[in-house]
Amino acid sequence: NVTSSGNQTYTGAVTLSGGDRGLTAPFVDFQSTLAGGTNDLTVTGNATFGAEASGLVDLTVTGTSSVAANVTGTGAQAFDGRVTLTGDATFTGTTGTFSGGLEGGSNALGLDFSAVVTIDGSDTFSNISTLTSTGPTRLNGTINTTGLQRYASAVTLLGGTDLTASNVTFGSTVSGGASPLTVTGDLFVDGAVTNLGGLDVTGNTDLGADITTVSGGQTYNGTVLLTGGGTRTLTGSGQTVGFLGNLDGGSQALHVAANLNLQADLGNLSSFQGQSTSTLNGNVTTSAGQQFVGDVTLGGDAVLTSSSNDVVRIDSTVTGGGNDLTIAGQALLKAAVSGVADLSVSHAATIEDTVSTTNNQTYSGPVTIAVTGGQFTGNVVAFGSTVDGGTRNFNVIGNASI
Repeated sequence: NVTSSGNQTYTGAVTLSGGDRGLTAPFVDFQSTLAGGTNDLTVTGNATFGAEASGLVDLTVTGTSSVAANVTGTGAQAFDGRVTLTGDATFTGTTGTFSGGLEGGSNALGLDFSAVVTIDGSDTFSNISTLTSTGPTRLNGTINTTGLQRYASAVTLLGGTDLTASNVTFGSTVSGGASPLTVTGDLFVDGAVTNLGGLDVTGNTDLGADITTVSGGQTYNGTVLLTGGGTRTLTGSGQTVGFLGNLDGGSQALHVAANLNLQADLGNLSSFQGQSTSTLNGNVTTSAGQQFVGDVTLGGDAVLTSSSNDVVRIDSTVTGGGNDLTIAGQALLKAAVSGVADLSVSHAATIEDTVSTTNNQTYSGPVTIAVTGGQFTGNVVAFGSTVDGGTRNFNVIGNASI
């Protein structure tokens, strides 16, 4: 071990031999390579690694660290102070802990820890070109890159996390720890995301797995693409899932187990189910059926299309807000419809409550009235095919075309 009250500078190559070593000084400067000899190194103070460090077991730096090249060990690496990259660098070991933030200097950062690496961005990880982590990763705070961020293995959030990048890829699962996640950039999700305290994505999103939030809801500001096959489920009990950009379903099914705020179009879906309330200011297109379990509010004109003329089922009330509703397919309306301007149904319709429009209603296919005293209120109510009342009465308040 070497202890000094002044700085320590090692101009040539350094080799550790004979055992673990501890260097104590205000600054320890390795200007050339460091060969660990399968020993531990502890630097009590600030450290500069001017070239590659390899062959270490455990590495601990209590102060700040300046790193110009790769740091490779077979054990734990702990950087208690801020790390500054002066060149591209990959850190390799079993566990890694970065507690004091990192300044990337526009360099690439690689993290190759087999057990887990902890990135505490409470002091900010910033000015990194790209960040790649191959092993399990714990995240907290703010992490900024100008290029991509890729997390190949399982990710755990230790607190509120803000990721800024051209794109962020989660190659495996994400466990949110009830913490919020903000992604400024595009997001690629390849593993299930659970227990988030909210999700906000400013860019485009590729959803290859399900997402569950326990608070805070989910907001997708850019376009969304469903991938991975099967049914994609977005869950947020008592929360809102908002689509501010269009969604391409990739011929998959989408279930929203939360309140839906649709401000764009959902298209190319096999089927759709909204399990809570829905605010529609856009269109929904599926090859098969659609179901809206909770109350539906129109925030603008809406077209609900089933290209196979399957059933569009609305289980609760529809409040139109003076907007048009077009159902291109069969319709099953199980509760009252009110405040719609124009209502149009292209195929068979089953009506189980009153329907009120401020303008016209057009039913091009057969209509089945499945409620006693069914009432249609509008300017012109037009039936283009048969009406089956099942021995029930029904009323038209307005002009009728039968």
